[in-house]
Amino acid sequence: MLETTSQSLPNPWRGRLQLLLIVLALGLVYTFVLPWLAGTDLVRQRNQRYEDLGIDPAATFYTDHPMVDQLLRDQ
Repeated sequence: MLETTSQSLPNPWRGRLQLLLIVLALGLVYTFVLPWLAGTDLVRQRNQRYEDLGIDPAATFYTDHPMVDQLLRDQ
């Protein structure tokens, strides 16, 4: 027969705590890590290269940009 003890029952706050920690971690990444990465030389150089080629670095879909066909042919 199955016996349940208080140790085998899930703690009702455990899931909430895990969710809170995940949300906190995502908030920290979004607030601190991503802005720090955006300020690195590598990202700045890449953005400058795209701007020099006439591509908006903030564009979502580069395949929609009119310069993409020409750039793909040149590479």
